[in-house]
Amino acid sequence: MPGHNTTIEYPHRLRNWVWYLPYPLDSEDFNNIMTDIHNVTHRYTLPAGLIRPEIWTAQKDTAKQRLDTNSANLIGLAEQPFIQAITEVVCDRCQFLDGKVLLVGDAFSTFRPLSGQGTNQGAKGAMALKEVFAGESTLGSWESSMKEYAEKTQAYGIERERQAQLHQG
Repeated sequence: MPGHNTTIEYPHRLRNWVWYLPYPLDSEDFNNIMTDIHNVTHRYTLPAGLIRPEIWTAQKDTAKQRLDTNSANLIGLAEQPFIQAITEVVCDRCQFLDGKVLLVGDAFSTFRPLSGQGTNQGAKGAMALKEVFAGESTLGSWESSMKEYAEKTQAYGIERERQAQLHQG
């Protein structure tokens, strides 16, 4: 991905990689990892440059134990990693105030990155609304379709994450 000044030339481009290490959001381990070098605990994102050295050393050691050599080496090369908690939500409803307020895409539900469906969900919702506005469908059927899609995508993301965890040593 582009680095500073939008360059994509090596070695100035940035690398974005994901390594799933599941921790409950309310766990002591998660809070310890998310506490920065200034002793501030972050809820969802620990910005680059703020990871405590002992935490980063422990993560690199875990990578050496659980990942293949190339992946562990890639993680070891990260000079200023950041941590992002992976969260998801599927709302019970996506229409409110008699259809005057509609939730589409990430406003309605968010998925784990491994599901790869974030953009698709918004596009699917918008395309289906086109049919509603053209009188070819109803808001009720649109909402049911969106809920079904979100629930299936959520289940798919959970399974993909489970499979990824199985392949870590």
